[in-house]
Amino acid sequence: MNEAVAPLLPVLHFRASSFTDMSFDYQNRLHSSLFSRHPQDALVVFDKLPQRSNLAWNGIIRGFHDVGCFSKAIEFYQLMVSQGFIPDNLTYPLVLRACGEWNDLEEGKKIRDFILWNESNYDTKCNLYVECAMIDMFTKCGSLSEARKIFEGIREKDLARWGALICGNMQSGDIVSI
Repeated sequence: MNEAVAPLLPVLHFRASSFTDMSFDYQNRLHSSLFSRHPQDALVVFDKLPQRSNLAWNGIIRGFHDVGCFSKAIEFYQLMVSQGFIPDNLTYPLVLRACGEWNDLEEGKKIRDFILWNESNYDTKCNLYVECAMIDMFTKCGSLSEARKIFEGIREKDLARWGALICGNMQSGDIVSI
């Protein structure tokens, strides 16, 4: 383990049992400094958490995404779900962006289906970030028709959602179909 991170472990271990109580800003700074400088140490800290929360999972997924390890971000999302955690409106944009960057259309479709299944079976709703991430992922993966279906299914078509569709189509070279 990196010597710069070692002094943090007792504090992290003490706080790990109440990880969800830590302030978002503190966790964000912790995530940024650990992951950007020492990704392996971030994994050690993650593995030592006695209880994981969505916040911890989102942090590790975001870390992999931010350093360009998109397949690892997707892998940790799959692990999160397999361990019984329910992704949230913070998880989905992270993993959908990873799918788009990795050009993993099949996994992106599975995630979209999981989101829609959760919406129909539980009283959950996608937010702006999830919807825009879905549109972005489908356009990056070259599935403009799927992006358009997502967009058409959105009740409130605001500037951000229109922007996601327009930018995606422009990046794909298809501005006529908008």
